[in-house]
Amino acid sequence: MSYVGLIDCNNFYVSCERLFDPSLDGKPVAVLSNNDGCIVARSNEVKKLGVPMGAPVFKYRDLVEKNKVHLFSSNYVLYGDISDRVMKIISSELPLVELYSIDEAFVGFEGISEERIAQLCEHIRTKILKWVGIPVSIGVGRTKTLAKVASNIAKKFDQLNGVHILKNDLLEEKALKWTSLDDIWGIGRQLSKRFNYLGVSTAYDFIQLSDYVVRKTGSIQSLRSKHELLGSSCFMLENQPPKRKSISSTRTFYHMVTDKEELTSRIANFSVRCAEKLRNEGICAYEVKVFIATNRNRTDLPQYYRSGFYRFISATHDTMLLSSTVSQLIDEIFVEGYHYKKAGVIVSDFIDKNILQMDLFTGNRMVKYDDLFTAWDHLSKTLGKETIRLGRQYKGDSSNEKRSPRYTTRWNDLLIIGDPS
Repeated sequence: MSYVGLIDCNNFYVSCERLFDPSLDGKPVAVLSNNDGCIVARSNEVKKLGVPMGAPVFKYRDLVEKNKVHLFSSNYVLYGDISDRVMKIISSELPLVELYSIDEAFVGFEGISEERIAQLCEHIRTKILKWVGIPVSIGVGRTKTLAKVASNIAKKFDQLNGVHILKNDLLEEKALKWTSLDDIWGIGRQLSKRFNYLGVSTAYDFIQLSDYVVRKTGSIQSLRSKHELLGSSCFMLENQPPKRKSISSTRTFYHMVTDKEELTSRIANFSVRCAEKLRNEGICAYEVKVFIATNRNRTDLPQYYRSGFYRFISATHDTMLLSSTVSQLIDEIFVEGYHYKKAGVIVSDFIDKNILQMDLFTGNRMVKYDDLFTAWDHLSKTLGKETIRLGRQYKGDSSNEKRSPRYTTRWNDLLIIGDPS
């Protein structure tokens, strides 16, 4: 029998913060979103306080202060580097690895016995904890969805020591009866409400439904999830991540913005980030879209949403060209009198830069600035993303005042042990 595993870092963002500050162990810790607006990661202690994922900080301010919750601004540079170290260890131990997210990886155990799988999982878990310091849970099942179920169980029960293998029908049935419907991979909270009306509350209830009812109530994705829970693989392991359809950089502003010049400069940051992502992946984009939106939660203010779109004759990853194009689009969609809360830039329709066909007018520009962007990206990577900036970029209030140091990627942030004197 062929098995699939899911290796999942426990409370990953929180674990990264605790990694360099052991005094946080056992204490309530939460990590905030961009602009410190919402809680995007919670320690088990914070979960027990009843703080939900994605909760706006201001709604739980009293609870946070009363229980002395340690709040951190998101430190994605640190999290990304720690994630890379974890994934390299996993890839060194197993030949088939699919990097699913920053803190999760699916793995294949083709041709490995059940006894050996258990030993290997324990070895990988121990190695990651020893070499990187991040605790992980590993779930194993006949399909990806069953592996996800097993991983959730491995997290919940300490006696499992972080590893749970659904190696027979009895364990599968017990796991499905324990698993809530909204915890099923591919179902989620909103879709589960539809099935709740049918008396379905667990994964086991879900697989008792006919294919027709599942498809009619949910979607083709729901039907695939059902068959995965029954042990029929619908989602194959992929060594290479699927090709992106788009790259985006969006932000909810800490304060609402009414000034056009400020809004344009803020959005310039997004276009610069999109260009960097394009170059990092060795691709160029034909299309760019920019959107601006007001705060839909402020019913006392007028609402407005608008987007602008442009298609280049020749695909590009040119920072300056993207930024100037986005600025022109903002001129077209901006309307005075509104309080803007969110904006973003999205690029799409990609082509590999090595096979890009140049046009008469912009082709020379790509060649001309190639060395410039190579140097730009090198300096951004080694000295920080804001080392080089466009004149139109926004540099105002910081929303990351609670961010921890970037211990592993900046010399000035290296951890000092003992008295430096």
